[in-house]
Amino acid sequence: MKLFRKEQSPNGRRRIYFCGIKVMSYRKKTTEIRSLNEFYETLEKSINQNTRFLLKVSNLHSKVFPKYKNINKDNTVVLIGTGPSLNQYKPIEHAVYVGVNRAIEYNKVKFDYFFIQDFLYPEYLSRLNEYVGNNCKKFYGLLNDPALNKVSTIPESESIEAKAERYYCNQNRQGMPVYDLSTEPFFNSGSVALVAMQFILWTNPKRIYLVGCDTNLSGHYNGQQNNLRVNNVLNGWNLIKDFTDVYYPKTEIISVNPVGLKKMFKDEYTND
Repeated sequence: MKLFRKEQSPNGRRRIYFCGIKVMSYRKKTTEIRSLNEFYETLEKSINQNTRFLLKVSNLHSKVFPKYKNINKDNTVVLIGTGPSLNQYKPIEHAVYVGVNRAIEYNKVKFDYFFIQDFLYPEYLSRLNEYVGNNCKKFYGLLNDPALNKVSTIPESESIEAKAERYYCNQNRQGMPVYDLSTEPFFNSGSVALVAMQFILWTNPKRIYLVGCDTNLSGHYNGQQNNLRVNNVLNGWNLIKDFTDVYYPKTEIISVNPVGLKKMFKDEYTND
């Protein structure tokens, strides 16, 4: 991978990425009136900020994730998303269940792991804080996007109450799924389900079922609307598919009653 990469968007903005992380965004005419020294000073500042971020990630993740490496070897893991197809799912026994967001209100299974990474809906976060499930391990994310941090960062007081592990998530949608969770921030392309999936792969199960991962705008299983950025999330799942083909080719991945993920993995349909 190149250390530096440049991109230009349709609106004329140019972006510079360093090690896959956006370090600068500018318009061409803005840089034309700057001195070269000013430009590189700004670039150096951005790189230093991202270097500090990566050090924070490594310090935290090295304490959190090594103990989960390969922990689900030979197990079946079910990722429970919140799309309407979840209502058709018939839970299977002796599986490890991983949930995200509103799935905390789904009471047909006991979750073993749970992921959430924004504070926009504190009502189901407070429920998750008290959730026991199957000795559920909870993971509360931290985003590296300053604009999102202002409105959606989960307070440390919430994670303390929940006895949750914390993790960092990289909001750069030009990134790639993460191979080493002990040193890198999670790749995220608009859905916490992608983060949960990277964790599941890290635990190295024999089989993964994707349930309620509808990846469209049909809403949630409880009838509420969603505002999913479908193209971003689909791109994320495509990158996950390529990643698993290379690093986890022996792990079988099955989409149950797929909608947006049709024909991406192995499809399986159930009757109502």
